[in-house]
Amino acid sequence: MSGDVFRKVRSAERTLDLLELLAGSAEGLSFSQIGSALGLPKSSLSGLIRTLDARGYVAKTPDRRRFRLGPKIAELSAAIQPDGSVLEAATQAMRRLARQTGETAHVAVLEGASAVYVAVEESMHSMRMATAPGQRLPAHATAVGKCLLASLRDDTIARLLEQPLVARTPRTITAMPELRRELAHIRRLGYAYDAEELVAGLHCVAAPVLDGAGRAVASIGVSIPSARLEPAGVTRTAALVFQAAAEASRVARAPEEVWRSGRLRAAWSMATLRQEAYQIVYQTVERFSAEAGVDVLWADARNDANKQAADVARMLELRPDVILIHPEHALLAEQLFTQASRAGVPAINFQRPVRGRDIPFFVGGNTYEQGRMTAAFVARALAGQGAIAIIGGDPSNDNARNLAQGIYDELRDYPGLRVVSDQPCMFWSRERARELAEAIVREHGATLGALIVANDDMAGGVAEVLAAHGLARKVLLVGGDGDLDALRRIRTGIQHGTAFQDWVALARETLQFAITVARQEVDLSRLQHRSLFYSPPGPPAYVLDLPYIFADQRSLGPLEQLWDAVLEQGGGAG
Repeated sequence: MSGDVFRKVRSAERTLDLLELLAGSAEGLSFSQIGSALGLPKSSLSGLIRTLDARGYVAKTPDRRRFRLGPKIAELSAAIQPDGSVLEAATQAMRRLARQTGETAHVAVLEGASAVYVAVEESMHSMRMATAPGQRLPAHATAVGKCLLASLRDDTIARLLEQPLVARTPRTITAMPELRRELAHIRRLGYAYDAEELVAGLHCVAAPVLDGAGRAVASIGVSIPSARLEPAGVTRTAALVFQAAAEASRVARAPEEVWRSGRLRAAWSMATLRQEAYQIVYQTVERFSAEAGVDVLWADARNDANKQAADVARMLELRPDVILIHPEHALLAEQLFTQASRAGVPAINFQRPVRGRDIPFFVGGNTYEQGRMTAAFVARALAGQGAIAIIGGDPSNDNARNLAQGIYDELRDYPGLRVVSDQPCMFWSRERARELAEAIVREHGATLGALIVANDDMAGGVAEVLAAHGLARKVLLVGGDGDLDALRRIRTGIQHGTAFQDWVALARETLQFAITVARQEVDLSRLQHRSLFYSPPGPPAYVLDLPYIFADQRSLGPLEQLWDAVLEQGGGAG
């Protein structure tokens, strides 16, 4: 309005100057730095900061020495709604998606830390997700919400989610490091998956809707009850969701934009990144991939075979030079390698062996030999006499079967040792291992000489049960993987041994091997060509083994060196 006399409000200008100054500093600024930059007297600046702090627009950093933007800024930013044309396009795409899948579809936007459903098309099935427009759900526990969080910067996410992350189910992500990792993967893969993180028995696939500037302003999702879920179906649904979101978006993202230019492209699908050993692999590969000239695109199946099927299908669409697959479910994994073969992408079976004809390479360890060395240690410690209980791994996992076969083959040489209980543990669960140990101790505690446990996370739960029954240090306890807590337990005598691999070395060797596979430079004469299985054997593959090492109180050196190296690099659980 050219005829109006405009008079700037000095206090408003000071406020905006302060907010814009803090917006340019992710680490925050001290009181004196702010005062120097703005040229304000201490008294004026103190009152201004106190007011903004009280309203949530400014907050102190955790060390209380600096100031940064507060959570209210992120809430206001997240409340900016997409224009009506984008929402209308998303709603139309959602309705087509519901007809194509037969499942409940929805459009959501982000408001603060919540995903707000703005449109819903319900499934005709009697068993379905019950949602309604206007419903608010925690963004970190939903696929539609994670899509939208992934579009934000990490510092904005931290301000939005300053409160503890609430667990809606046992599968909800509640740790910020894990959520940040998951969101980083979503940004590159272009879609999100919720595997029973909001409601037990319900899965959701979602993809972001982009405005003309490429910002994720809404998300489209489909919810599927577990009873109607299977890998081929969820892969098709994920593709339809991605297509629907792309149709509603104002701009498209080409596959080339996913990859960092000039680097070899490696896709890596992990069954889980929650286990400490696999976090070390992840962190090591991330640390060394750049210098090796490799761009690694990750996906964490979070112990869900359906999510892994969708992850692998999406990764293959993005045309990697090589794909590494760490299978969640051995009996369902062959189709993942078959898909890679059909896509013309060379595949490496990482760490968990799979039975199948389309598995040319395996990199990992020989868990049969791990079983033998574990049983041999127990036999020597018990002088060949006594009762043993075994808590094995997931019965659908061939690593668990190989491990068990190695244990039993070794125990045949010791007729004085008898196995009084052998219990498989679904999903390698610490909680389930604790329940199994409780039952074993109640029945056999008076005569029990040793407990062999499939991994160290489960052994941690078993150690708690032994301590509760006054059997800590009395019953021999051995595990596997070489976790940091296991090292501490062995030092104090609560656990007696663990069989492990050098996870840092495994990560680096696997990365280098993936490069040679992608470049078709593999020297097959340097690899073993054998079955990955022992009972019964399966088709042979070319194998790069990293041997297992057994550590007890007298031989902790290699395990301590591993953890010294990991901790020095800032690795470990996270």
